[in-house]
Amino acid sequence: MENQQGDSSIISDQVKVNGNLTPLTLTTEGKLQWTTEKGQHSLTVEKEVLGFTIQGSEIIIKAVTEKRDGIFCSASAGGGALARKDFVFEPLSDESLHLWCQHLRDYINSLGN
Repeated sequence: MENQQGDSSIISDQVKVNGNLTPLTLTTEGKLQWTTEKGQHSLTVEKEVLGFTIQGSEIIIKAVTEKRDGIFCSASAGGGALARKDFVFEPLSDESLHLWCQHLRDYINSLGN
């Protein structure tokens, strides 16, 4: 669950996204990265994530992303209107849920320093 290697991840674990299992990673550079049937996705915590809430066993990431023709892209892609979007991740255990919340909260709190 937690990073045991020398790579750039703070935490990486299998979660459910839209009912499908996928690895979710929070990197030391502040990126949340995951894959769905539509491809690779990422959010930059400092620029795109407004916060998160917990609803039952789900973590709901509140974000601002760029909207182009009904498709949401990373805001760093440049140039489009911004829109609010929620991303829902479901860790597979209570321990994983707790760790994700702790690491997300710690990372977001570190941005104010």
